[in-house]
Amino acid sequence: MEYYFVYSRATGEILARNSGPEGASLLGSNNEERGNFVVPYSIWDSYPVDLDGIKAVAAARLDQAAEAFRLQFITPGAAQAMTYQTKAAEAVAYLADDTAPVPFLSAEAQACGMTVADLALEVSARAASWTVIGAQIEALRMSRKLTIQQAANLAEIAQAMVVDWSAAVPDVAN
Repeated sequence: MEYYFVYSRATGEILARNSGPEGASLLGSNNEERGNFVVPYSIWDSYPVDLDGIKAVAAARLDQAAEAFRLQFITPGAAQAMTYQTKAAEAVAYLADDTAPVPFLSAEAQACGMTVADLALEVSARAASWTVIGAQIEALRMSRKLTIQQAANLAEIAQAMVVDWSAAVPDVAN
């Protein structure tokens, strides 16, 4: 069961509270005049409408969308993120001093049949590329979350959630 508000796209006014089976909110969601916004039951059932609760739902969905877009460029998982960070730090250290201890790079270079120097350059280039993309994704995410917090109605919240994540990637945006 899903619970959703029907709202005016023009004014943001909530026109109805509806519920139905999963996907029910998608019926009529292409309407130019009205939109649907799915919320947890506790928010749907609150009187008056809990706009702060809706904003929290929107912010969480925005975070999920940003993460889904990030995963087009990185491997999921906290341990994998730590591995990438360690390899990037080792690459910086190695490129500054080729006698620096680099256990992750040494193991990977050996496994892949390449030199540590070549791998350090590759890892450094990938880390630099990710820094640009990751920073732009974060800028988009945070600016939209601020817009959500400042929204006065459901239409403004819904509009703030429309994000062209590809704008974060220089090669895709142009």
